[in-house]
Amino acid sequence: MAKKNGRKHALDVNLQLEVRRNITQKTNKIISYDEACSQFRKECELKEYSIHTLRFYDKELYYVKTT
Repeated sequence: MAKKNGRKHALDVNLQLEVRRNITQKTNKIISYDEACSQFRKECELKEYSIHTLRFYDKELYYVKTT
């Protein structure tokens, strides 16, 4: 298993590379709101946003979906 960087909530280095490749693939595929939110969340994790920021985004995105 690859060494994690210094952040407490950081993703494994190999997982970071895999997620970044998946996110940056150019495609014309239409995705659902849930998939878009999931990709956004993964990108935020790669950028090492705090767990509090991630929870805030989750709540706000859920609110948008339900209204």
